Amino acid sequence: MPAAGAGYFLVGDAAAVLDLASSHGVLKAIMPGIMAAHLIAQVARCRTHESVAAQGYNDWVADWFASDAAALRSLYACLPDSPQ
Repeated sequence: MPAAGAGYFLVGDAAAVLDLASSHGVLKAIMPGIMAAHLIAQVARCRTHESVAAQGYNDWVADWFASDAAALRSLYACLPDSPQ
C-alpha cells in the first residue's frame, strides 16, 4: 500500500516499518507527520495538486526506507553468519 494517495497520508509505522536497529527514535515518528502536514497545507492552499503531493510523499518515504535498509544491510554484513 502506498504511504499516500487520494485523501490520505500514512505516517510513522503505518507508512513504513523496518528492523528496530534502523530506528532514529522520535525522529521517525515526527518527521513524516511534519512532512504530511506541510504537503496537506500546500494542497489546501492550492499550491500543488493532491496527486503531486502524494507522489512526493511516497517518494520521500520510499527513499528514507531504502536508505535505512541499505544501512542495515551494511551493518548486518559485518556480523558473523549474517542474515541474507
